[in-house]
Amino acid sequence: MAKVTLLPSAVEQIKEIIELNNIVSDIIIECDTSSSIGAIITMSWEEEHNGLNTKMTIELSGVENW
Repeated sequence: MAKVTLLPSAVEQIKEIIELNNIVSDIIIECDTSSSIGAIITMSWEEEHNGLNTKMTIELSGVENW
C-alpha cells in the first residue's frame, strides 16, 4: 500500500474542491513519483458532464513544491 502524507493545508484544499464541485462520489488521491526528483499529487473523481461520463483530475501539489 502506498502512503501519502498531506499537510493540513492540502486537506483544506481537498475540502474546498469537494464543496466547490459538489462532489458526491469517491475521490482518488494519487502520488506520482516516477520523476525520481519529487512527487506530483493529484485528486480525481468521476462525474457526468454534459451527458458524458468524465474523470476530473486536479493537481494538488507539483513541481513547484520540490
